[in-house]
Amino acid sequence: MASHDTNAPEGKCPCCSNPWQTATAGFFCQICDETKDEEKSTAVRGLDRSNMDFTVEPKDNFYSYSNGNWMKNNPIPSGYSSWNTFQVLRVKSQEDCKTILAELAKKKDLGGEEKKVKVFYESAMDEEKIEAAGIGPMQPLLDMCKEVADNKDD
Repeated sequence: MASHDTNAPEGKCPCCSNPWQTATAGFFCQICDETKDEEKSTAVRGLDRSNMDFTVEPKDNFYSYSNGNWMKNNPIPSGYSSWNTFQVLRVKSQEDCKTILAELAKKKDLGGEEKKVKVFYESAMDEEKIEAAGIGPMQPLLDMCKEVADNKDD
């Protein structure tokens, strides 16, 4: 969080005199225009001003004001019914996992956890073997479920 001038009135942001600074624990001070760049963290926190559309008056359409540039710069991709930052994170996470697994697949001498992950992933991706096995590997579990269901009727 940005450090601000201590001469500001109590409970107000020294950059913009925001009266909610105390109530919001300085959240809105993070997006202040006057906050110096060297005071800002490299991590994105709070609101990202680049997603806001300052051509729209907040009193006219607050949603477009606060999300306008996000909507312009992030159209809904085909295959999705909606698109938001959580979905962006989900897709990125899936891509990162796929990259990690692809790198593990190339390695030969693995030990410990890496070897377990590689074997698990390769076994899940071996569709021919899965199809050939059918429900055979699951049969003991299915039999146990059937037995429990039969005993419940007694």
